[in-house]
Amino acid sequence: MRVRIIVVLIVLAASACCAGPIAMFTPEKSSGIDIVTPTDGQWEYKLIDGRKAVSLKQGTTPASSYIYFKLDAEARKNAGADIWLVTDFFDKGIGVVGTQFNGEKSPYDGAPGFLLLDTKKWQRALIHLTAAKLAGAQNEGADLRFSCSGSLAISRVEVYSSDPKLALPTNKERAMKNLSQIPKPRGMFYTFGNDVDESSDTLCR
Repeated sequence: MRVRIIVVLIVLAASACCAGPIAMFTPEKSSGIDIVTPTDGQWEYKLIDGRKAVSLKQGTTPASSYIYFKLDAEARKNAGADIWLVTDFFDKGIGVVGTQFNGEKSPYDGAPGFLLLDTKKWQRALIHLTAAKLAGAQNEGADLRFSCSGSLAISRVEVYSSDPKLALPTNKERAMKNLSQIPKPRGMFYTFGNDVDESSDTLCR
Protein backbone atom coordinates (compact mmCIF):
# COMPACT_ATOMS: atom_id res chain seq x y z
CA MET A 1 0.00 0.00 0.00
CA ARG A 2 2.81 2.40 0.91
CA VAL A 3 4.53 1.70 -2.41
CA ARG A 4 1.32 2.46 -4.29
CA ILE A 5 0.95 5.81 -2.50
CA ILE A 6 4.55 6.72 -3.33
CA VAL A 7 4.01 5.87 -7.00
CA VAL A 8 0.85 8.01 -7.10
CA LEU A 9 2.70 10.93 -5.52
CA ILE A 10 5.52 10.63 -8.04
CA VAL A 11 3.04 10.60 -10.93
CA LEU A 12 1.24 13.66 -9.54
CA ALA A 13 4.52 15.52 -9.06
CA ALA A 14 5.64 14.69 -12.61
CA SER A 15 2.28 15.87 -13.96
CA ALA A 16 2.59 19.14 -12.08
CA CYS A 17 6.12 19.73 -13.36
CA CYS A 18 5.06 19.05 -16.92
CA ALA A 19 1.75 20.95 -16.83
CA GLY A 20 1.00 22.76 -20.04
CA PRO A 21 0.00 26.39 -20.45
CA ILE A 22 -3.39 27.56 -19.25
CA ALA A 23 -3.61 29.87 -22.26
CA MET A 24 -1.76 30.22 -25.55
CA PHE A 25 -1.71 32.71 -28.43
CA THR A 26 -0.30 32.53 -31.94
CA PRO A 27 -1.49 34.47 -35.01
CA GLU A 28 -2.95 31.21 -36.35
CA LYS A 29 -4.64 30.01 -33.16
CA SER A 30 -5.47 31.21 -29.68
CA SER A 31 -6.82 29.46 -26.61
CA GLY A 32 -7.73 31.34 -23.45
CA ILE A 33 -5.92 34.52 -24.52
CA ASP A 34 -6.30 36.89 -27.43
CA ILE A 35 -4.84 40.15 -28.68
CA VAL A 36 -6.86 43.39 -28.39
CA THR A 37 -6.44 46.70 -30.19
CA PRO A 38 -6.64 49.93 -28.16
CA THR A 39 -5.71 53.19 -29.90
CA ASP A 40 -2.17 53.03 -28.47
CA GLY A 41 -1.78 49.37 -29.36
CA GLN A 42 -2.48 49.00 -33.08
CA TRP A 43 -0.80 46.05 -34.74
CA GLU A 44 -0.59 44.15 -38.01
CA TYR A 45 0.23 40.65 -39.19
CA LYS A 46 3.70 40.13 -40.63
CA LEU A 47 5.69 37.17 -41.90
CA ILE A 48 9.16 37.51 -40.36
CA ASP A 49 11.95 35.02 -40.99
CA GLY A 50 9.45 32.28 -41.77
CA ARG A 51 7.08 32.95 -38.87
CA LYS A 52 3.73 34.71 -38.81
CA ALA A 53 3.73 37.36 -36.10
CA VAL A 54 1.82 40.33 -34.74
CA SER A 55 3.86 43.50 -35.05
CA LEU A 56 3.38 47.04 -33.75
CA LYS A 57 1.99 49.24 -36.51
CA GLN A 58 4.21 52.19 -37.32
CA GLY A 59 3.06 55.74 -38.05
CA THR A 60 -0.20 55.63 -36.08
CA THR A 61 -1.73 58.53 -34.13
CA PRO A 62 -1.31 58.19 -31.22
CA ALA A 63 1.87 56.15 -31.56
CA SER A 64 1.37 52.41 -31.04
CA SER A 65 3.74 51.48 -28.23
CA TYR A 66 1.97 48.46 -26.72
CA ILE A 67 0.82 44.97 -27.68
CA TYR A 68 -2.15 44.11 -25.42
CA PHE A 69 -3.51 40.68 -24.49
CA LYS A 70 -6.75 39.67 -22.79
CA LEU A 71 -7.42 36.36 -21.04
CA ASP A 72 -10.84 34.76 -20.97
CA ALA A 73 -12.72 34.14 -17.71
CA GLU A 74 -11.59 30.52 -17.34
CA ALA A 75 -7.91 31.36 -17.87
CA ARG A 76 -8.15 34.23 -15.36
CA LYS A 77 -9.65 31.88 -12.78
CA ASN A 78 -6.82 29.38 -13.29
CA ALA A 79 -4.04 31.96 -13.37
CA GLY A 80 -3.61 32.75 -9.67
CA ALA A 81 -1.27 35.38 -8.25
CA ASP A 82 1.92 33.91 -9.73
CA ILE A 83 2.01 33.74 -13.50
CA TRP A 84 4.76 32.89 -15.98
CA LEU A 85 4.74 34.15 -19.57
CA VAL A 86 6.76 32.48 -22.31
CA THR A 87 7.08 34.85 -25.24
CA ASP A 88 8.62 34.32 -28.68
CA PHE A 89 9.80 37.64 -30.10
CA PHE A 90 11.87 38.82 -33.06
CA ASP A 91 15.05 40.40 -31.76
CA LYS A 92 15.35 43.56 -33.85
CA GLY A 93 16.63 46.90 -32.58
CA ILE A 94 18.25 47.79 -29.27
CA GLY A 95 16.26 48.40 -26.10
CA VAL A 96 14.07 46.95 -23.36
CA VAL A 97 10.57 45.59 -23.89
CA GLY A 98 8.58 46.22 -20.72
CA THR A 99 5.77 44.12 -19.28
CA GLN A 100 2.78 45.56 -17.44
CA PHE A 101 -0.08 43.51 -15.98
CA ASN A 102 -3.13 43.73 -13.74
CA GLY A 103 -1.68 43.49 -10.25
CA GLU A 104 -2.83 43.98 -6.68
CA LYS A 105 -1.49 47.55 -6.61
CA SER A 106 -2.24 48.77 -10.12
CA PRO A 107 -3.73 47.66 -13.45
CA TYR A 108 -0.29 48.43 -14.89
CA ASP A 109 2.06 46.78 -12.40
CA GLY A 110 5.50 46.24 -13.88
CA ALA A 111 7.43 42.99 -14.30
CA PRO A 112 10.89 42.26 -15.70
CA GLY A 113 10.78 42.54 -19.47
CA PHE A 114 13.26 41.34 -22.07
CA LEU A 115 16.08 42.88 -24.06
CA LEU A 116 16.26 43.61 -27.75
CA LEU A 117 19.85 43.08 -28.86
CA ASP A 118 19.41 43.30 -32.64
CA THR A 119 20.48 39.71 -33.36
CA LYS A 120 17.74 39.63 -36.01
CA LYS A 121 16.72 36.15 -34.84
CA TRP A 122 13.69 34.71 -33.09
CA GLN A 123 14.27 34.51 -29.35
CA ARG A 124 12.27 33.29 -26.35
CA ALA A 125 11.79 35.02 -22.99
CA LEU A 126 10.41 33.78 -19.66
CA ILE A 127 8.70 36.47 -17.57
CA HIS A 128 7.46 35.96 -14.00
CA LEU A 129 4.48 38.04 -12.85
CA THR A 130 3.97 38.23 -9.08
CA ALA A 131 0.98 39.49 -7.07
CA ALA A 132 -1.14 39.36 -10.21
CA LYS A 133 -4.86 40.02 -10.12
CA LEU A 134 -6.08 39.67 -13.68
CA ALA A 135 -9.37 41.46 -14.17
CA GLY A 136 -9.33 43.05 -17.62
CA ALA A 137 -8.45 46.42 -16.10
CA GLN A 138 -6.23 47.77 -18.89
CA ASN A 139 -7.36 49.45 -22.10
CA GLU A 140 -10.03 47.52 -24.02
CA GLY A 141 -10.28 45.01 -21.16
CA ALA A 142 -6.71 43.76 -21.47
CA ASP A 143 -4.90 41.95 -18.65
CA LEU A 144 -1.33 42.53 -19.76
CA ARG A 145 0.75 44.33 -22.35
CA PHE A 146 4.26 44.50 -23.76
CA SER A 147 5.65 48.00 -24.26
CA CYS A 148 8.20 49.15 -26.81
CA SER A 149 8.88 52.57 -28.33
CA GLY A 150 10.21 51.04 -31.54
CA SER A 151 9.68 47.82 -33.46
CA LEU A 152 8.21 44.78 -31.70
CA ALA A 153 6.99 41.52 -33.22
CA ILE A 154 5.63 38.54 -31.26
CA SER A 155 4.79 35.13 -32.70
CA ARG A 156 3.72 33.26 -29.55
CA VAL A 157 2.62 33.87 -25.96
CA GLU A 158 2.05 31.07 -23.45
CA VAL A 159 0.61 31.62 -19.97
CA TYR A 160 1.47 29.23 -17.11
CA SER A 161 0.13 29.01 -13.56
CA SER A 162 3.34 27.32 -12.39
CA ASP A 163 6.98 27.65 -13.37
CA PRO A 164 7.43 25.77 -16.69
CA LYS A 165 11.08 25.10 -15.76
CA LEU A 166 12.45 26.11 -19.14
CA ALA A 167 16.21 26.43 -19.47
CA LEU A 168 16.20 29.84 -21.15
CA PRO A 169 19.08 32.35 -20.94
CA THR A 170 18.50 35.40 -18.77
CA ASN A 171 18.66 38.93 -20.14
CA LYS A 172 22.17 39.28 -18.74
CA GLU A 173 23.32 35.98 -20.26
CA ARG A 174 21.96 36.97 -23.66
CA ALA A 175 23.58 40.40 -23.44
CA MET A 176 26.93 39.00 -22.32
CA LYS A 177 26.94 36.51 -25.20
CA ASN A 178 25.99 39.18 -27.70
CA LEU A 179 28.59 41.66 -26.44
CA SER A 180 31.29 39.01 -26.48
CA GLN A 181 30.84 38.81 -30.25
CA ILE A 182 31.25 42.57 -30.74
CA PRO A 183 34.74 44.16 -30.65
CA LYS A 184 34.96 46.47 -27.63
CA PRO A 185 35.94 50.04 -28.52
CA ARG A 186 39.29 51.02 -27.03
CA GLY A 187 39.00 52.59 -23.57
CA MET A 188 35.38 51.49 -23.18
CA PHE A 189 33.78 48.87 -20.93
CA TYR A 190 30.23 47.55 -20.50
CA THR A 191 28.31 47.33 -17.21
CA PHE A 192 25.02 45.89 -15.93
CA GLY A 193 23.08 47.45 -13.09
CA ASN A 194 23.73 50.60 -11.14
CA ASP A 195 26.75 51.93 -9.26
CA VAL A 196 29.28 49.62 -10.86
CA ASP A 197 32.87 50.28 -11.86
CA GLU A 198 35.75 48.48 -13.54
CA SER A 199 36.26 46.24 -10.50
CA SER A 200 32.66 45.02 -10.52
CA ASP A 201 31.95 41.39 -11.38
CA THR A 202 29.15 42.59 -13.67
CA LEU A 203 31.70 44.14 -15.99
CA CYS A 204 31.75 42.81 -19.56
CA ARG A 205 35.07 43.45 -21.22
